[in-house]
Amino acid sequence: MGCCEGTCRCGKGNQTSVQEPLSLMQIAATRSMLSTRDWMKGLGSLQVKEEVVEVRFKNKRRAFFRNPKGISLKKNDRIVVEAENGHDLGTVSLAGELAWSQFEQKQSAPKKADLRQVYRQATETDLHLWLTAKRRERKALLESRRIAGRLHMELHIEEVEFRGDGRKITVYYSAWGKINFRTLIHAFATAFQVRIEMKQFGAKQRTAIIGHSQKSA
Repeated sequence: MGCCEGTCRCGKGNQTSVQEPLSLMQIAATRSMLSTRDWMKGLGSLQVKEEVVEVRFKNKRRAFFRNPKGISLKKNDRIVVEAENGHDLGTVSLAGELAWSQFEQKQSAPKKADLRQVYRQATETDLHLWLTAKRRERKALLESRRIAGRLHMELHIEEVEFRGDGRKITVYYSAWGKINFRTLIHAFATAFQVRIEMKQFGAKQRTAIIGHSQKSA
């Protein structure tokens, strides 16, 4: 009975002697944590490494692109990428750390900021536009050879490639004499009503064309 008459610390009598020290200790501890710990310090400087992907186009042509939007990509995804005054459509050949490793190995001083960017995964509309452009390539190849012959140009048109948006053609050629490129490009632009880019073929490109033709046969 005497224990509950305020002479002990059972909690039923004089509680001040027990709770007051505890409350003061909690306040002191809380102030100490707030004053010595900055839980957000350094978080603002954390950065996620922007992904680089390798993209494959026709005739084994490959290029690297940066993925600033962090789009989830994997090998063989069809994607729309930035191109000069337009866009192109290609297939992811490498993604993730493997793509970044290859990019570092192939560049003497990697400058990711100089890379063009990935816009989006290809939609049905993108694929339809790309296929429409690709169906024009065979006819454009034959016509470009006819034009080069009519202009007596000392070259052979190896292949033509429409860009994914259908607004540009790359004409691959091999030459053995002088070429009036201004006249030739003007004739191609008039015939096809798109921008023209001429690229000379080397041994590697010719091997790629032959391999592509054999697979298509």
